[in-house]
Amino acid sequence: MSESIGTTCVQGGYRPGDGEPRQIPIYQSTTWKFDTSEHMGRLFDLEESGYFYTRLANPTNDAVAAKIVPTQSVLDTVRSAAWGLAVAHDEEYEQVDDERAHALMDIFGVSHLAHREFSTLSEGEAQRVLLARALMTDPEVLILDEPTSGLDLGARELLIAALSEIMAGSKSPQVILVTHQIEEIPAGVTHCAIMSNGAIAHQGPIEDVLTGVNLSEVYGMPLLAGSTDGRWWARGVTN
Repeated sequence: MSESIGTTCVQGGYRPGDGEPRQIPIYQSTTWKFDTSEHMGRLFDLEESGYFYTRLANPTNDAVAAKIVPTQSVLDTVRSAAWGLAVAHDEEYEQVDDERAHALMDIFGVSHLAHREFSTLSEGEAQRVLLARALMTDPEVLILDEPTSGLDLGARELLIAALSEIMAGSKSPQVILVTHQIEEIPAGVTHCAIMSNGAIAHQGPIEDVLTGVNLSEVYGMPLLAGSTDGRWWARGVTN
């Protein structure tokens, strides 16, 4: 994670039986290092140790897109994750895999691109395809590091709407979102941490943390913050 001032980390999605959102530790690094699968399981409070390729997903890592064959179809890019592969060969997929792939592509608005080659997609389309792919394995933790970076307004809103729909589901994974743009936080996020100079300055329920007072302190300038219809905003104070 970036150590620049004002990084915001938020979490939303999965809720255990008692209705309280599960806490996920936030680390100030772009590299996740674990000694063993059991170590990883303890850190992320996963239900099972081992097989973490399918339990932890980070589709916004550039290395993920780099593994996709440019001429591979969107459908194969998404459903090949069911086999834990980045490149589709001659795998045989069960009906449930095809149905899940098409359902996820529909949620992210890329169903009409099913037979397009991955290399022909726009940046926004590719990002949504990779998110659909990441969810094919039903991960418990989904890490998103500035997923809307480089997207235009339309592509950004499509992606945010899809993430909101995913997080509203009863089987949503725990979502960790790293962003510098408050406006890009999807509806449904429950907790927030504001980072400044490499350290967490404020953390807790998002409605208690994402305030004008806290942001003003972090940025050293007068700011207002709030939410409208589940979406957050912030702006400078004008005379």
